[in-house]
Amino acid sequence: MNINELLRLSETLDAKGLIEKSYHLFKPKIISSTSFGITSGVIIDLICKLNLPIEIVYVNTGFFFKETLEYIEILKNFYKNANFVEVKASENKEIFLKKFGYDIFKKDPDFCCRERKVKPFYDYIRKKDIRAWISGIRKEQTDFRRTLNRIEILDSGLVKIYPLLNWTSKDVYNYMKDNNIPFHPLYEKGYTSIGCEPCTELPDFYDERSGRWKGLCKKECGLHLEIK
Repeated sequence: MNINELLRLSETLDAKGLIEKSYHLFKPKIISSTSFGITSGVIIDLICKLNLPIEIVYVNTGFFFKETLEYIEILKNFYKNANFVEVKASENKEIFLKKFGYDIFKKDPDFCCRERKVKPFYDYIRKKDIRAWISGIRKEQTDFRRTLNRIEILDSGLVKIYPLLNWTSKDVYNYMKDNNIPFHPLYEKGYTSIGCEPCTELPDFYDERSGRWKGLCKKECGLHLEIK
């Protein structure tokens, strides 16, 4: 199989099939990412059910909810065969805050996201010479994500794969319930999208990501916008 065949098949393959075909085309230079948010368990579950040694990479920004840290341990214990890889910013959180200000989240959230999450992740991709990246983003989450295809080839040559792109929040919920996947501890408190604690609040009823950077036009941390 080559990338053109994968592109052709991507419109008809289910999520599990797309992950499997992508792995066999790009192995071992393929990773998956997770934010350990509300719906993070689905991609992890699919990879583990396929028993594929795909690294599941997450960026610990230093600003996670304590419940997110708990959830990481819950899923690590639940998926014993998962290959989790933690990536961190090179600069300690306290040093970062002293240098740029304890209000950096409000003063310049784009800069904070870039330094604490985006840059460390892409540094890892370059260091490992990754060719393909599986992500669990979905069209209904933001206007930008509605414009995407299930496979995107970036100018850099990196291939991004979105197995759940056409899933709805209901599809995700039903899959997690049907497969007994643990939910994030904040789910029962009404959170529908989880990021860093300083920039995440309870959402408005009409938009699952409206609790992220509330009051700002910002809807993306930049992870899916900025690779060159």
